[in-house]
Amino acid sequence: MKHENLCRWLVSSLILVMLLGLCFIIPTSANEETMVSVSPQGQSVMQNEEFTVEIVVDPKVAIAGMQFDLSFDASLVTVNSVQEGNLLSQDGASTYFASGTIDNEAGTITGVAGAITTPGETVSSPGTFATITFTAGITGGTSPLDLSNVIVGDINGDPVSVKVTDGSVTIGWWLDISVPFYHKEHDHYSAAATCKMILDYVRGDAILSQDELYDYGHANNAPENAGIMEIDPQGVQATLNNYKPEQYNFGIIAKTSVNDLLRDVCYWMDYEVPDVAAPNTPAAVPVYGNYGNWMVVRGASASADPSEASSFTVYGLWLNDPTAEGIGENSYKTASELESTYLLPLSTGDSWDGKYVAVCEPPENPSEAEIEIADFRITNSGKKLAYMLGASEALPAFTNEDVNFSWQDVIDLSLLEDESFREALQGAAPSSPVRVKGTERSSDYYLIPFTKHVGGQDLTSVVLVLDAAQGCFKEASWVNEPVEYLLVGKQEAIDLALEKSNDNLEDINAELAWEPRISSSPYYPFWKVVLDNEAWFVTQERKVILGRLGNVNGDDKVNVLDIILIGQHWGETGPPGWVAADVKPDGIINVLDMIVVGQDWTG
Repeated sequence: MKHENLCRWLVSSLILVMLLGLCFIIPTSANEETMVSVSPQGQSVMQNEEFTVEIVVDPKVAIAGMQFDLSFDASLVTVNSVQEGNLLSQDGASTYFASGTIDNEAGTITGVAGAITTPGETVSSPGTFATITFTAGITGGTSPLDLSNVIVGDINGDPVSVKVTDGSVTIGWWLDISVPFYHKEHDHYSAAATCKMILDYVRGDAILSQDELYDYGHANNAPENAGIMEIDPQGVQATLNNYKPEQYNFGIIAKTSVNDLLRDVCYWMDYEVPDVAAPNTPAAVPVYGNYGNWMVVRGASASADPSEASSFTVYGLWLNDPTAEGIGENSYKTASELESTYLLPLSTGDSWDGKYVAVCEPPENPSEAEIEIADFRITNSGKKLAYMLGASEALPAFTNEDVNFSWQDVIDLSLLEDESFREALQGAAPSSPVRVKGTERSSDYYLIPFTKHVGGQDLTSVVLVLDAAQGCFKEASWVNEPVEYLLVGKQEAIDLALEKSNDNLEDINAELAWEPRISSSPYYPFWKVVLDNEAWFVTQERKVILGRLGNVNGDDKVNVLDIILIGQHWGETGPPGWVAADVKPDGIINVLDMIVVGQDWTG
């Protein structure tokens, strides 16, 4: 009797455990959602270009059919056709497919539907349900591609739970000129290297030396800049016009707003010089508000053709930076990042002081178009990435696993149309992110390298720069052949700083930071190492710089050499700390800067 009761108790307990297990298992399966999404989620196309999007399905349970409607902006795009994909037929089943009704006036596709017609057959693997072919119009802008009335059914004709992800397409204009790259050969040669890049492109040869170009440009600076080491806008213009083919004629843009500068740079590059092999001409721009770092603008992206539109939005520029080598030399920067960090009003105390300046090939008639600078694009993928990185400082696994996360959603849409960038990104895997403290004008950011395994080592082909708070794309740099991109580690930076300091230290701190005064490129941040309240800057070249404000020339002492440099900038004005000589920093070079040097004096 006792055995019978024990058996009953065991059986009852087993049944109870099984029922409890089912209670936990069943809801989990029931709550899994089949993913239905527009792919790519975002893309950028040129005016009048034909393009396609796919309606992609990732089933979480076996399905046998589905339907959807889709809406779009009829003023921006038109639909050409809707064709069946491989989702339902991938296992060899027969299917029925209705391509729906296209209404290009209302901006809708309705009644797209399909089902398996082989009895008993279902599909459980991801696939494309439909491919839609569009044609972009001549008006710039972003059209939503919004799904609605989405129903996915199982073999019993019952609906399954779905999660829908909409998409968008941006119609615009872009130009990317194949300009050769040269790294500057000496400290003050960024303008000379910039001129060589432009001249070699328009001339079709490479015989000019940076020494020759520097000597000519420096000798032709404006008289008021005869004493500076850099080349000013007049010197750059004179150099380009002296060595150019006769069909070209370079002029100086000097504007009071960055919007007007970007408008004219886009417009002037879009202008085609007649009867030459290289009709579109790159521009030269000084960045960071002085002449120490010139760059080549070799391309731009905008919402409409700058030569034809009465108004347009600028999305970004392609640039060559002669101060960088490898990662950093070639980049695409969003217009918002250019406005906040790079294209600053000049603080030079000369005729161009307070102006936004570029040197370009001007068309006959100036542009009067109204332009806007595109805001940083906030995406769900970017926000999720920033949140996860902020919590762990490591690249989370979801970037490879979560179907709701997409690197293509993070990256600027215009850049995704760049073939060389796509090739550099293809086959590359994201590696450890690096958080960097930004400047007063620019927020903290993450450097995210993408690497390829080449010759037994991981080499970098792409680096993304993302805003640390929102995950917004700021800029990117890439190379055709992967390179070593090894940043100095925290402990190595501390050890290098310790070699310059005493051994009896109680407090040691270090963080990665960036500002143009110390490093010309945000791709190469420096370590700010604080040893008992004494700051030292350790660069990626392993140079150790005393971090005192009075250390104007960047050596390990504060003495008369720093006072000499302040004298060279005497009376100049600009944003606080725009040059090392503004040691106060208060935006003007005067006796207060001398006083700070005196207080930091090391002799």
